[in-house]
Order: sequence, then structure tokens, then C-alpha cells
Amino acid sequence: MGEGIYTVKVAAERAGVTPELLRAWERRYGVPSPARSASGYRLYSEEDIRAVRWIREKIEWGLSARQAVELFKGEPSGLEGGFSLDTIRDDLLEQLLAGEREKADAVLERAFLGHGVEKVCLVVVQPLLVRIGEMWSRGDIGVAHEHWVSESLKSILIRRLVEERKAGRGVIRVIVGCVPGEMHEIGALMFALFLVRRGLDVLYLGQNIPLEDLRGFIVEFGAEAVFLSVSEEKRAGQILEALPDFEAESGVRIFVGGRAFESEALQQAAGEWFLSRDLREAADAGAKLLRRKNPAE
Repeated sequence: MGEGIYTVKVAAERAGVTPELLRAWERRYGVPSPARSASGYRLYSEEDIRAVRWIREKIEWGLSARQAVELFKGEPSGLEGGFSLDTIRDDLLEQLLAGEREKADAVLERAFLGHGVEKVCLVVVQPLLVRIGEMWSRGDIGVAHEHWVSESLKSILIRRLVEERKAGRGVIRVIVGCVPGEMHEIGALMFALFLVRRGLDVLYLGQNIPLEDLRGFIVEFGAEAVFLSVSEEKRAGQILEALPDFEAESGVRIFVGGRAFESEALQQAAGEWFLSRDLREAADAGAKLLRRKNPAE
């Protein structure tokens, strides 16, 4: 939790709501959860303000305040509408393969609202990408179809990343991207989205980032950590060999993840550079480590 520094009047103005509404949400739903000064006054943090902005935006989309808060807390009990995640995944694939991009957008947006962004990423998007890869390897679809589905999902996730960033940027700036030669980026993109949702200021760089270019970028933009994604074990081994020098020269924390680290041997070789195979657990661990380093955030 960030440090409380704003009065209710200032926090409400920054969040785009009235002080009365801010106090009402706190009283009814427990969000935001401000600290108290020595004299008992509410003091709101940047994290509190981001939460209120996020909830306000979902209400503008048409949710009730209670539904928006449930979604923010990851408890969207009233929004699921009877559609299972398996059904959503099948429907999404059907619309994408039929070239119905707008309908696919609507399917995924409803899923985000009904089941939560992170759950949908892990239970709908990730398995769908695996399924598409299997369909391509069997010859059921061609390269063009595989690229169309992947790029469509990428576009939707980037839009979601931009929307989440509108809720406000955190103090801790990090970089997320793929190692040199790595062209599979949707896992890294989802991870960037998860970090933004944990209040970090994420610079997402995408595919195939040369380490020599990344070193200068870190300095120029003042990043405090870098998260690198890699899908192939051979490439993971190569990047692990390069990381000691790169981390020492860049002066920031480096973390690695991705499909390659399903290998327990690579997990052990990575040591503290590796956080978790689970994207949510990795995002939680990374944000916690960085906030411990920067307690004022």
C-alpha cells in the first residue's frame, strides 16, 4: 500500500469524484482504504486514487458501483452471466477464425467484466494460444490464420493495457519485453498488464529486444527493473549466461520468465532472476520486491 499523502478534497479531485462519493465508497465497500494522520484525518495514497479512477471508469461503462468494486477486488460474482470460461474461449476462437474482429472484441470485453481481467488472461487467452499453435501444427489452419488470431489478441490486450494505465502511473518504473530473437510476446504483454494493475509504471517494449539497446534505454528512462520473457529453452540458457554481466552493467534488477521456464532445471539455474511460472504470482512477487526497495511508493 502506498503512503497516504492527500486529503480527501485533493484525492477526490485527482480521482474525478466528489469527496462525498469517495467517503461513501469507503464506508459501503471498503474501497479506497486510506491511512489516518496522527489527528485522525484521512490521507489517501496514489494507489487509493488509482483504485477510485478504475472503479469510476467501469461505472461509466455501465456497471453498478457494487459490481465495479467486486470486479476490482477480483470477486465479480454478479457479472458472470452464466457463461463458462470454456464457452467464452470457444466463442472467441470461432469469431476470430471467422474474421469477426468486433464480435471477438465484444466476447473478450464481456469476459473481462464478468470474470476479471487476470482470470480471463490465464484461463481463456493462454489456452487459446496453445490451441491455435496445435491447430497450425496439425495443418488445420495456415500461418496467416495463426498470425491473425495472435495479432488480434495482442491488439485487444494492448488496448486493455492502455486503459489500465489511464487509472494512473505508479512511482516505480519497470520495463517488460522479450529477449533477443524472441518473437512470441503475448505472455510478456499479459505480464505487463498484470504489473500495471499492481500499480507499477510499465514500459512495454514487445518482441526481440537487443540487450545492448536495452542497456541504454534503462538509463534514459530511469527504469528500476527489467522483466524479460523467453519461450525456448536454448535461448533461455543463452540469456542466463549473459545476465550476470548485463545486470551488473545496467545496475537494475533483472527478472526472467516465460514458457522456457517450465523446465525445473532452468528455474534452478535462474535462481533469484526467476519469480514464478504463474503470471499472477510472478507479478505479485515482483511488485512486492520492488516496493520493499522503494517503500515510499
